[in-house]
Amino acid sequence: MARYERVALEAPQGRWTETRLHTAGSAGLVGGVLYGFSTLLPETPVRTVAAALGGLFGLLAVVLLLLGIAGYHLRYGHRYGRPGTAFAALTGLAVVGIGVGLVLNTTTTIPDPLAPEEATLGGTVWFLSMLLGYLFATGYGVTLLRAGTPSRLGGVLLVSSIPLAVVVALALDAAGSTVELVFTLPFGLAWAVLGYALWRDDATIAEPVEV
Repeated sequence: MARYERVALEAPQGRWTETRLHTAGSAGLVGGVLYGFSTLLPETPVRTVAAALGGLFGLLAVVLLLLGIAGYHLRYGHRYGRPGTAFAALTGLAVVGIGVGLVLNTTTTIPDPLAPEEATLGGTVWFLSMLLGYLFATGYGVTLLRAGTPSRLGGVLLVSSIPLAVVVALALDAAGSTVELVFTLPFGLAWAVLGYALWRDDATIAEPVEV
């Protein structure tokens, strides 16, 4: 008869504890939800106050997303190797750019020198960083799917972020709704799913032991 014992999973980061896994996973989950729904929120007093305080709401989502990205990479980076590491780093840098754009957009009214009458510098930085982030995240999602890391749904959502945003944007535009509301949702939900998968991972598995 065999009994089961809990043994540690293989991971190069020996100091990566269960508590840190849960913390990073929770950060990714919350950050993904906040980011995903940030542009879907109505103009409430809470959002107005957040904007007046320098984009703290957006910065909170960005910081939590960065923690989630770092945690997921530290936990599973040994599975997907250098290509995935590069895409993770580039995605993280793009998320930082999103944060910079949010801060500029909510604390200044600097016009974009390339389109001074149409956009602010912060809005342009935000949009370009978001676009680059989605492109890098698509590559990262492919490496996650090929490496078989948890969760497969999160990898699929990363790969699908741009197509989903385009399809929904076209549908909303045809219906006469605001197109910009959908661009953050697929990317945010992808990281919420990956953060949840990381949060559930307690870095142990059950293996049979002969008795």
